[in-house]
Amino acid sequence: FIMTLVSPLLDFQVLRLKWPRLLAVIISLLIVLAIIAVIGLIFTELITQIIATVRSYSDNFVNLAKTVVQRVEAWGVELDEAKILSELQQKIPTFVSATFGSIMGIVSNLALISIFLIFLLAGRNPHVIHQGVYAEIDQKIRRYIATKMASSIVTGLLVWLLSLIHISEPTRLRR
Repeated sequence: FIMTLVSPLLDFQVLRLKWPRLLAVIISLLIVLAIIAVIGLIFTELITQIIATVRSYSDNFVNLAKTVVQRVEAWGVELDEAKILSELQQKIPTFVSATFGSIMGIVSNLALISIFLIFLLAGRNPHVIHQGVYAEIDQKIRRYIATKMASSIVTGLLVWLLSLIHISEPTRLRR
């Protein structure tokens, strides 16, 4: 996937700018690593915010659970409120640490992907013009990636706009 995204950049550097292939590979790899670093920084900031607010979320979740337990008990169902709440309070830090572990797994996978990308970019020859089935497959993959990227960008922008509307006018939307 990344190779399909980066190969036009490599081709542009070698074919249009007439840069040596090694230099083009290094620059392409640096661009990919910079993007990965930015994504890593964003994840790090998100994790920091989650860890800083986990206590508040935990308290809110426990209060919500208390309300639910009280309403269920009002229907005549007997529940051990203390046991339920203590188990919930124990599960939330576990959930946060599991999420942190998953994000760290993603970061380590990105490092491994970068190593594979080095070899894929170094082995690619932009002067070779592919024809036939290979060219058709490559074209369809590029079209698929472009479509998915465009739809993801539109979805992200719509969610962002809706969240801005919700934040700026919360009372009107809740009615």
